[in-house]
Amino acid sequence: MSGPLLDVVLKMEKNEKRAVIKYLHMKGLSAQQIHLDMKEVLGDDAPSQATVYRWTTAFKCGQQSTEDEHHSGRPSDTCTEETINSVQDMILKNRRVAIKYVAECLKLSSGTTHHIIAEVLSYNKVCARWVPRMLTVEIMLVRMQTSNRNLELYRTDPDKFLR
Repeated sequence: MSGPLLDVVLKMEKNEKRAVIKYLHMKGLSAQQIHLDMKEVLGDDAPSQATVYRWTTAFKCGQQSTEDEHHSGRPSDTCTEETINSVQDMILKNRRVAIKYVAECLKLSSGTTHHIIAEVLSYNKVCARWVPRMLTVEIMLVRMQTSNRNLELYRTDPDKFLR
């Protein structure tokens, strides 16, 4: 086998490479020997020397799994339903609220807060107020009713209406 077909066959997933490192480590090969062997067989797809050393050390210390361990810390996705609802509540209480203030209160980054407000909730900043981009059916009905009431008040007594 040679050429492009060989390249396709020799591509391995990370977990498969770790399994090979574990197997060769169990056979008694050193990290350097494992790296050279994998480099010879996999070429550019071989893991780096540092990776081989790191995994060999992990297996020496008793690690059995070839899977990555769970990493603690801040979740990668902070755009949860709860966060979105909290941002929505803050905007509804004060339409003039600043992104920086919302971000500080909810312990979010300014970028995430802006994404939630502008993209998820579809608000625009107009005259220092957050207003919805797309009006919902309920909002349109309320505006229509208010406009009709104002028009009726104007028709009954224009002078009183202007005062």
